[in-house]
Amino acid sequence: MKVQQKVVRGWQRLSRRERRVMRSRCKLASCAVMRCRCKIIVGLVQGKSPTHLVSGGLCSESQVYRVAQRFVEQGLSGMADYREDNGDQKISEVYEAELLSILTGSPRDYGYLRTTWTQELLVRVLAQRTGIRVSTTTICRLLKRHRVRLGRPKPIVGCPWPKARRLRRLRQIRSWWSFVVVARWWCTWTKSTST
Repeated sequence: MKVQQKVVRGWQRLSRRERRVMRSRCKLASCAVMRCRCKIIVGLVQGKSPTHLVSGGLCSESQVYRVAQRFVEQGLSGMADYREDNGDQKISEVYEAELLSILTGSPRDYGYLRTTWTQELLVRVLAQRTGIRVSTTTICRLLKRHRVRLGRPKPIVGCPWPKARRLRRLRQIRSWWSFVVVARWWCTWTKSTST
């Protein structure tokens, strides 16, 4: 039996209210993944083939078959997202409180030369203080949740150059700077000795 026929049979077993819920979730679900799953099922029920759904750019073919199989086996509850069982979350209220307390200070309070915070710097300081390392994206989400906005400096400031090139350039700058310091000293010394 084709997947499409199995989905249609599963659809017929749903009550009128459940069908209405499924159709409304196609448009109104806050989660994009849920909207996509519901659109797949409704599309199959309307007679569209899995290939037609894929060619419309909705999703991949394997996802169509996976969602259809879950719907056939579990019904409406098969549309739920199972990521809530992924494990413990790293972020807790204590972590968020620590982030907010760090933001009241300056990076200089924690031994850094910068005067403004970046997301990378927040990740480093929070990892030192709490022992929990998260991504810059997670920090960005936390800042957004608490309506904290970083100012003008770009939030991610890692050098795009390879490490060897970056270190070579830093050595050049340091040698040039030491030359400038010696040249200044030489100019001031020669002026003071000639007069």
